[in-house]
Amino acid sequence: MGKQLSIYLDEQEAKRLAEMARSECRRPVDQVRFMLRRSLGLAENQQVEVTNKVQNDVGVHQDLANAVP
Repeated sequence: MGKQLSIYLDEQEAKRLAEMARSECRRPVDQVRFMLRRSLGLAENQQVEVTNKVQNDVGVHQDLANAVP
């Protein structure tokens, strides 16, 4: 079972995270998880789990499972 964490980023941090995620073709939430796993030594040969719900760059939650194609 996993744990969910909430972190607050200032505007500069959020912008940089979004840029990094975009450059690596990830969503910001997946980029954070990748960076954390890498820093903990857990990222080798493991894929980042993709979630159905994400929080976008401005703090609005989006439910991708119910998105209109």
